[in-house]
Amino acid sequence: MGPSCVWRDAIRPDRPLLQAFCCTKPAPRDKRGRPRPHLRPWERQVEAWIRQLTPPAGHRRVLRVAGDFGTILGVSALRIDKVLEPVPIVQLQVIAIHVHMRGTGGSFADQMMADSLQSALRLAVQASKTGAVVLAAVDPRNAPSQRLLRRSGFIMRAVLANDLQEWAGQIP
Repeated sequence: MGPSCVWRDAIRPDRPLLQAFCCTKPAPRDKRGRPRPHLRPWERQVEAWIRQLTPPAGHRRVLRVAGDFGTILGVSALRIDKVLEPVPIVQLQVIAIHVHMRGTGGSFADQMMADSLQSALRLAVQASKTGAVVLAAVDPRNAPSQRLLRRSGFIMRAVLANDLQEWAGQIP
């Protein structure tokens, strides 16, 4: 990531860039050119979810993008739930890195997670709270996301009904 990369809230003109966002390589093809099953189906699901987003995020939501020269290099989406609780719950709905940003040793992902946690704190402050619990659902095969969450102080606390792992972290 170069110095021209900017972390910001997504705006309406970002819609075409989100629709073109690519966080996974295409599915492999057989000898006849037909697609075979994708090696990382969870990445395809995340990519499809991102491509249907329409910024701005809306009430009690944050949609963040990292960009460089008209390309979105990273996306995170958060929403606050259970605001009336003493400590609100913020769902980290997605954190995804453009396929071209892979292989940086986690540094870009760590920066994106730090920005996402700041966004979660901003949501909590808007709800007149001083902190929050941040929850993330992760496919059990997604080792890079699990490593990112561990580096960020999250712990895996449950397996959800859809077989995703629920990870939890706390922000002051």
